[in-house]
Amino acid sequence: MPLQNSRTNFFNVTVSSIFILHFIFFFLTFFTFIFYSLSIHNFNDGLYVTNTRSIHLHMGDNPGAILVTTPPDGSNYQSWSRSIRELIFI
Repeated sequence: MPLQNSRTNFFNVTVSSIFILHFIFFFLTFFTFIFYSLSIHNFNDGLYVTNTRSIHLHMGDNPGAILVTTPPDGSNYQSWSRSIRELIFI
């Protein structure tokens, strides 16, 4: 009988330890995620800024993304150029 009792105690301790470790892991992961999310996002004049660097690719960015609404031609080059510079250097 002592052997059976020691196995039961070992199993109970192991299950309890695993539960406690999972509980701790969950909360550490959750709080790390919250801390990371709050630390990298800035709110600036109502605009949601995901990164403070001037050149930053977002998951939705792609080579076909429209950066400026009108393509450049001879008559609107100045406004197009200003729009591109504002886009890059903000």
